Amino acid sequence: MGQSGSNEGPSATIQCVTRDFLQVRFDLEPFPDEILQKILSFLPPRELVTRCRLVSRRWKHLVDSPTLWKLKYGFDPWNVIHGGDGWVVENNRCPVEGAESQTCFVTSFFWCSKSQTIDLLKEGFCEHYLDVHQPPIAISDWVAGREDCGCMYEINVHLLAADRQSIKTFSNPTLQIDQWNNQIYHQVSHVFENYGPGVRFVQFSHKGKDTLFWKGWYRARFTNTSVTVRCNVNENQRVACEHSAFHWSRHR
Repeated sequence: MGQSGSNEGPSATIQCVTRDFLQVRFDLEPFPDEILQKILSFLPPRELVTRCRLVSRRWKHLVDSPTLWKLKYGFDPWNVIHGGDGWVVENNRCPVEGAESQTCFVTSFFWCSKSQTIDLLKEGFCEHYLDVHQPPIAISDWVAGREDCGCMYEINVHLLAADRQSIKTFSNPTLQIDQWNNQIYHQVSHVFENYGPGVRFVQFSHKGKDTLFWKGWYRARFTNTSVTVRCNVNENQRVACEHSAFHWSRHR
């Protein structure tokens, strides 16, 4: 990212050098949000958070938006196990207020699970920072049932060391939603704090199924799943990894 002066903060321009060694600046402000987000998605996470996020209120909103992180990570991170008729993606039957993504993963009549492991070093954190400052790591998941069918839901999150041994674990007692429910989403959340040195990965997994074994997709619905490392931007290291329907954004 270019800067307009040695004593100024980040600017909304990029600087390129031509074959003739001419410096050319491009103003990115005229671009619509969807184009600017596509451009920003090619930058490393640390640059997005410690530089781009400080350019303006508009850029802060774009960097904090799950849309940019969906563009950046695509379909790759989820490891999926299909039970029954497998996973499908549908629109939310009941909206999650304030959520950008109003689509959901829907499970089937046997356990359907998804898991993902986040490498904190690849996301821009150094070992010293993680070990000394131990920034809070917040996880959040939203789950709902279908009105005419009960369902079950489980979540497990591990903070892992470099050798993949678990340092801290969060698991929620099996959540059961009865038949003839109101379809409203329930948030399951937890914040890891004071977890000690050595954390290098966050392993997130959740699964669901119905309670009536009906063929099709009448079961637990997941949406707007997120893992966020909460750090002070003044500490010059911060990253928010929003994994809310990352891998299904192209279906919306």
